[in-house]
Amino acid sequence: MSSPEAEEALSGLLERREPIILPAAETKQYDVMIESMRCYLDSGWHQVNTSAHIDTNIPEIFGATGVKPDIILYSPSRKVVEGRITDMKEADLFWEFKIGVLPFHDAPNEKGKGKENPDEVEIESNTLEARIRKDDDDDIPSGFENRADNALELRGQITLYNTVVQILQRRTRVFSIYICGETARLVCHSRTGTAVTLPFNYNKEPYLHQFLFQYTRATREPSDPVEEENARDRLGLGADDPLYVVKFGLASYYVSKPFTDFHMYPVGRSTKCFYAYCPRLKKLVLLKDIWRKMEYEKEGDTLRKLNVANVPNVPAILDDCDIEGDLQKIEEPYRQAMQHYAQVTDKIGRPLSSFTSSWEMVNARNILIYDPPSTSDRGSVESQGLLIDWEMAKVESSESFPRTTERTGTHQFIALELLSSGRAQHEPRHDLESFIYVLLWITIRHARSRMVEADRDNLLEHFDRKRTIARSHAAKKDLLKSPSQVLHLRLDTPELRNTLESVWRPFQAYMEAVELGMNREVDKIILTHSILIEKLVSALGNKNWKQTKDAAIEFMVRKRKRKDEDEDEGGEREGKGHGVEGDELMHE
Repeated sequence: MSSPEAEEALSGLLERREPIILPAAETKQYDVMIESMRCYLDSGWHQVNTSAHIDTNIPEIFGATGVKPDIILYSPSRKVVEGRITDMKEADLFWEFKIGVLPFHDAPNEKGKGKENPDEVEIESNTLEARIRKDDDDDIPSGFENRADNALELRGQITLYNTVVQILQRRTRVFSIYICGETARLVCHSRTGTAVTLPFNYNKEPYLHQFLFQYTRATREPSDPVEEENARDRLGLGADDPLYVVKFGLASYYVSKPFTDFHMYPVGRSTKCFYAYCPRLKKLVLLKDIWRKMEYEKEGDTLRKLNVANVPNVPAILDDCDIEGDLQKIEEPYRQAMQHYAQVTDKIGRPLSSFTSSWEMVNARNILIYDPPSTSDRGSVESQGLLIDWEMAKVESSESFPRTTERTGTHQFIALELLSSGRAQHEPRHDLESFIYVLLWITIRHARSRMVEADRDNLLEHFDRKRTIARSHAAKKDLLKSPSQVLHLRLDTPELRNTLESVWRPFQAYMEAVELGMNREVDKIILTHSILIEKLVSALGNKNWKQTKDAAIEFMVRKRKRKDEDEDEGGEREGKGHGVEGDELMHE
């Protein structure tokens, strides 16, 4: 919003504004603020007192958390659902009010030095200074976050609301407003954390009024109706289902809701995967939306190298790009640099846990199963494995040092050496180890067997135990010390049991050598890609096994209620222990 007419309109409103006098009772403040701000909103925008109405249409992972901001700002495009006053799926921003709760300790400027009341700290500049605080940064003064119980509860409440909005909407930022007496803070949450302004007196400064005036007049990307009918048909959408157009230069792709749930966290890469309709190819493809870490190579560039080298079982990259715009990149002090990024690949797989036979599961060999389209002249086509998620990959001959100080990867499958040493180099042999862990984990969870639930749970504990590096390392070592647990899984399919045994025995010998510090020598003798492939190809040649119909069984996740706590070696409490009061089962 920068037109002369709009600026003149705002100037006139600010000249005529009157002080906002809020009642002493918090619950009576909401309607007063709504009415005071009404004239600053663009046509069709409206604010609603949602403080007494819980949003009942939020993801189950939040349980009975009672999501009900004090005020929600809705846009003119809001789809009104009868009886739903609080609707975080449609919320543009939210307000939170508190009396006497100071979430942050600001360092006062010279004029406010020594004053504890933020109302008395003067703001000297014409624009608000954004203060970014992150506890684990050494350069940040300690004590910025108020540790009082009510302050902790308030920040947790705002974080919860931010997370819900990010899950239900496609947002690069989530804005909110915090009111405490005559002071306000503007809050902006992104994938790397939350930025807050200094507190300001909204009756002395125009920042709150300017913000709402400009926010509701911000330019919005117009929708493109081209190919919409075809897209809805191929994606199986109804007329009221959301449909978005994602453009890569001249190429367009139509998507609706993501089918993954990795983005259900307030910070991080926010990986979302979509079934996408491609008008050019007239078929469905896979679109991946992510906030990538800028110190890593783009996944699309890695896929191009693999495609050029004709590496099998890897999807082909169709399009990718860094998304342009002021809000699509995060390069700020004390934060990890991140860039909003999207890519499109040509194949859509299904989970490895959906195998129609144990032969198909082993033949896929990792990650996803891809079903090539059948044609009349080709007849039945065999399913293939599909290796995905190359965003953290690097060329073996490239950097000789770790690119990050944190250990990345799925903790259940990280190689033992990488768990034991934070500076260990990730090498191909570590991926072989991870492959075996994946194969074993999928087998325990989904292969048909005569194992009772208790035995299955005990085996999975070696993978799924506490998500700390130390515990994951200890759990895997326990498994390696008890090979009989792996070699006697009581599987229904003897060919699968024999295959696991043929792979596990050299793997165990290799791991014993690694523990003795001989890994460089045995790497070329006991465990190599060629050895594993030879054993798997030999096993997969069994025609009787290929014809066996032993599809995956549904795994039931056991939710355990624990009553005591473990103590780690240092004597500190670390989560819950093994005292089980009762079990609940749920589908996964």
